Amino acid sequence: MSGLLLRALARLVAWLPFAALPRLGRALAWLAFDVLRIRRAHVESALERAGLPPVARDVYRQLGASALELLWVSARPDADVAALVRVEGRDRFDRARALGRGVIVATAHTGNWDLTACACAAMTPLSVVTKRLSSRSTDRFWQETRSARGVDLIAAPDGGVLRAARQRLAAGRAVALLVDQDPERTTSVVEAPFLGAIAVHDTFAATLAARTGAPIVVALARRTAAGNVVEIVAVIEPPVRAGRAWIAATTRAIAAHVDAFVRDTPAMWLWLHRRWKTRLPTDYGAHLPRSHLLPGGQSLLALHSVTDTEAETEMFTPVGPPGAAPGVATPAEAGSTQNAPIESPWAGGDRRNATAGQPLPAAASATLPR
Repeated sequence: MSGLLLRALARLVAWLPFAALPRLGRALAWLAFDVLRIRRAHVESALERAGLPPVARDVYRQLGASALELLWVSARPDADVAALVRVEGRDRFDRARALGRGVIVATAHTGNWDLTACACAAMTPLSVVTKRLSSRSTDRFWQETRSARGVDLIAAPDGGVLRAARQRLAAGRAVALLVDQDPERTTSVVEAPFLGAIAVHDTFAATLAARTGAPIVVALARRTAAGNVVEIVAVIEPPVRAGRAWIAATTRAIAAHVDAFVRDTPAMWLWLHRRWKTRLPTDYGAHLPRSHLLPGGQSLLALHSVTDTEAETEMFTPVGPPGAAPGVATPAEAGSTQNAPIESPWAGGDRRNATAGQPLPAAASATLPR
């Protein structure tokens, strides 16, 4: 869709009351779900596999409302966007930011995630790691709409993401990462259950926290009868020497938080995304040097989208005391002994994870103030 058409639609939508947009979104849902049937079979089968109610139609209604809301915001520069989103647990975010190391916001495609970003940028300095859309005109409209609301965008394909993110954190900003997408690669990832199947999860957020000391705030959006809400689900503060085992356990803990949230509000997630398409080979890790492997065979190589040589070198450098062997997790990093296996991420803790019917990992839940 061209940018000119999107701007014309935005001007039309802007004449409507904001509260009326979810109802109008039902018409878009009817077109996408009943007429065009856009990825309908995929959404229905994914919901069934996850053991969730058949709420596929509601998923499209939520997306229709979100699209109209973003169009409305783009054409109403005078609107108080912060007033359109309520933050639950704001005090937990403020305490994390008060540590002075910036904040890594691990979020997902739930609720109206773009509106939430615009609203939060009005409350605190916010940077978002973003991707580019295939349609240049649509991408320009999308990026400009968010930028106009104060969202600082870090474009992933442009390279230098690691350095840019670290600079923002050093300046005390919040850096938001969408953690629920398929990484489409087999490095810097771990496997963990997610909504009824094993998925590959990007370790970017946890690795960034380990290297900078910035706390991770898990924040997820949803739509309620009273309006849009973003909930601070968890706060994870890295230990002084956070190593590979902590990165793996924390990545799985974040995934479990998203899993539990989606199970509570299944219509709020972007089920159209092909989340489980990347699979690790059965002999994954057999050909890699032991220095690149966690106990159990998971690889934690350098972050993707990083093109700066110095940044890559720094990410390869293990965290450990002077004299530690390169690439080998120390006992402090592993949490017990150097060769001990990583604790199952669904053992211990206190918040239930519906995927496996077990609580969250003790390694991460111990760092989550309630």
